[in-house]
Amino acid sequence: MGYMIIICTDQTMASAEALHNLFHNHGLQTRVVPHAVVAEQDWTIRNCACLMILFSGEDADWASAEVKGAIQYRKPILPVQIRQIAGHDTTEPGEDVLLRVARRLVDDPPAFANVNGGQHPAPDAAPKQIEVIVWSPVNTAVYLNDKQHLVMQIDHNTGFDYQYTDIMVQGMFKLIFVAKGFEKEVVFDAGQINRKLEYRLHKILSAQEIQDSYDRKEAVDRIRNNPTAYALDQLACVGTAEDIPLLQETLKKLSSLNEEGLQGTYLMACCAVALGKLALRFDCPQAADQVSAVYETCLAKSKYGYLVSSVLEKLKQQKNAGQE
Repeated sequence: MGYMIIICTDQTMASAEALHNLFHNHGLQTRVVPHAVVAEQDWTIRNCACLMILFSGEDADWASAEVKGAIQYRKPILPVQIRQIAGHDTTEPGEDVLLRVARRLVDDPPAFANVNGGQHPAPDAAPKQIEVIVWSPVNTAVYLNDKQHLVMQIDHNTGFDYQYTDIMVQGMFKLIFVAKGFEKEVVFDAGQINRKLEYRLHKILSAQEIQDSYDRKEAVDRIRNNPTAYALDQLACVGTAEDIPLLQETLKKLSSLNEEGLQGTYLMACCAVALGKLALRFDCPQAADQVSAVYETCLAKSKYGYLVSSVLEKLKQQKNAGQE
């Protein structure tokens, strides 16, 4: 049995998920695919049985890539209009009609969809080796096809936000990205990859998912033993008032390294920023004064001053507001 892809925009994502659940409950295989993914990777159309495109208004210009792909690969299109009725989303045609039509298109597609015009997928080719490069904004484990096959571990504490390795792939395969705050699966077509696949994970992550991936406990342990820029960045976002003394002591140690000729290090700037953000969040004037003092006396402003100046300006505004 084939499957249908439900193509949506941000505005119709909720309706797409609802239809996906409806079809799943009736034994019909569907996949929700955002329009942005289709625009970049046309294999999503090439390998499906048919397309359902969800529209929320009269403007359908955004679907030109989908229509072009459907024509190229001879795939049926089922357009669906999402309308607001009594405060709830509904579809035209109705759900019962959609079920009948979708099942017919998936189980018994029109004859023209099965014609091999040279554009359809060939039988799976032999396995091949490709180089995979993954960029991630947070610490992430990357698996191939299932969570039993770990292929790389991205650890920002090493100073790198990417990893690369060689893997053997064949036909359709998926990379599974697992972090503290999310688990994502992305499907790829080996036939569309020459020798290298480079993927940037941040494009499918929300700001909330990134922040949810930060680990306060891991960051605190790291800063106590061997502080890194990533640990300080994490604590700047998810730290509590209890972490202010730790950052104060860490900044004091880093700034004392001036005697060894390490004035204005990047790590010092990151620590000052983290302390400054917590001082802002928890209104700690003493910590704010320490950030200001380090900025004025220890930090090499020409190199790293730009990192601290923004938070320092906000600290000054907070202090002035408290004096009024």
